[in-house]
Amino acid sequence: MLVIELISDSYRLAGIVSQGFENISNDEPGIGLTLLNDLLAEYSISGSMITYYTYSNFNTIIGQETYDIDNLVEMDTLTFNINDVRYNMIRDNRRRYFGQSRVDDLKSLPFHYYAERQLGIMRIYLYFVPSDIYVMKIEGKYSLAQVTLQTDLSPILERYFILYLKYALAKRIADYYDWPFSQQNMGTLQSLYDQINNFAGIDLNVNINPLFTKQNVGIYGQANLGKGWTT
Repeated sequence: MLVIELISDSYRLAGIVSQGFENISNDEPGIGLTLLNDLLAEYSISGSMITYYTYSNFNTIIGQETYDIDNLVEMDTLTFNINDVRYNMIRDNRRRYFGQSRVDDLKSLPFHYYAERQLGIMRIYLYFVPSDIYVMKIEGKYSLAQVTLQTDLSPILERYFILYLKYALAKRIADYYDWPFSQQNMGTLQSLYDQINNFAGIDLNVNINPLFTKQNVGIYGQANLGKGWTT
């Protein structure tokens, strides 16, 4: 389905254009496109309505702490590979990563990381800074792309999500024109929203692991001697 077709259907569902008798015209396609792209941008706020996780990777640079990943909005896991062996990392919060005492620029296997969203990117911080080139693997969600009137949605979105977008855009169009949205359509929209959100909703459970605790007393020796190869 092309975006222009979805917008046309949404105008009809909203009741702005009569079913089967009128085509959208004048400024209506542009308004619909703007409202649709606003919706897609909103879904990238938390990632809770993005239905699939994406697996991607990047290579570390020796001695480099920060890495910027375009359009990543939610990161669930970060691991790294040495040859065919995968190793887990511990995610820290901002205060523990930046506020605890540590030796900066200590090169070893990266044990801990912190990730924060910035404009258009997810910035990932690694500690220790990598002593070699490691293959870092991300499991996360990426923002939905902005679309044009001629974008074909079928290859990039599931049919159920296109159906949901049709009703969600119809509601947004009705609000834009201060037009009543039927209870029947509202019920369909809510049902689709609930099903997608239950399927793809974000997991808000967070386990925080500090950089420096009694269990990590030997962490500097580990970096220089053990090189991270003990458990």
